[in-house]
Amino acid sequence: MRASTTFAALAAVLALAAPAAAQDANPEDDAANWRIVAPDNLLLLETPGGTVTIELNPAFAPETAEQMRTLARTGHYDEGASFYRVIGNFVAQGGICIGPDCEGDDGAPELPREYEREIGEGIEFTPLGNADLFAQEAGHIGGFAAGRQDDTVWLLHCMGAMAMARNNDPDSGSSHFYIINGQAPRHLDRNLTVFGRVIGGMDHVQAVNHAAPGNASGVIPDAGDRTPILSVSLAADLPAGERPQWEVMRTDSQAFADLKTAKRVRDGEFWFRKPPETVDICTLTVPARRID
Repeated sequence: MRASTTFAALAAVLALAAPAAAQDANPEDDAANWRIVAPDNLLLLETPGGTVTIELNPAFAPETAEQMRTLARTGHYDEGASFYRVIGNFVAQGGICIGPDCEGDDGAPELPREYEREIGEGIEFTPLGNADLFAQEAGHIGGFAAGRQDDTVWLLHCMGAMAMARNNDPDSGSSHFYIINGQAPRHLDRNLTVFGRVIGGMDHVQAVNHAAPGNASGVIPDAGDRTPILSVSLAADLPAGERPQWEVMRTDSQAFADLKTAKRVRDGEFWFRKPPETVDICTLTVPARRID
């Protein structure tokens, strides 16, 4: 009975520290704490399990975001695309698989690298508030986890980040993308272009078929075993009455500052040994919600 009580207490403590998207905290309902995602930046990826909703980030990856819009509008992913390389706790990679290694040319133009940018007008970096292992400083910009070194900033490979796959050539990305589906592989930061993040339907990404254990490349050899991508579209192209509307919590808001404090400072009765007042940037999920 005592063990059951302990587990119940721990569950309650963890629930209090859970991302605010899963909680109903009144201060977060203030409209000033949220921003609306522009329909032109709302990418809808359909899987057999449901819709994966992605926010594009043209401020960091303008050419990549525009190419994704073009590929969506021309139906590039609507026939023959799949999640063909899926490694648990790492990535779910998708696109049109051509050839045994899925690296054949699908006709999409190659893109220049967009791994980082200089802080400029319209870029407001909100510091996390504690040290980071991979960056001089970690924080958020417009709802996206970001790293900073002096005046250079970049987006991070946290769970849900969507990035462009490539070959060894840094400028060889085109249409094959991946979504981080587990522990953040931060060693990839500044080596590949992060151009968006999943704000809804991450459970559908987690549910796609995985490569067999021991498959080092992660490429699923049998096309019939790959989870298909049914379509990719933009919310902006749907009729107004069918267009999903999403909000993301402003990472420069007081509500988000309070969320960071709640994750960093654990001083409840449960904690007889007080943990360090620190939080990993990639465990601090920025809340998002559908409002239509």
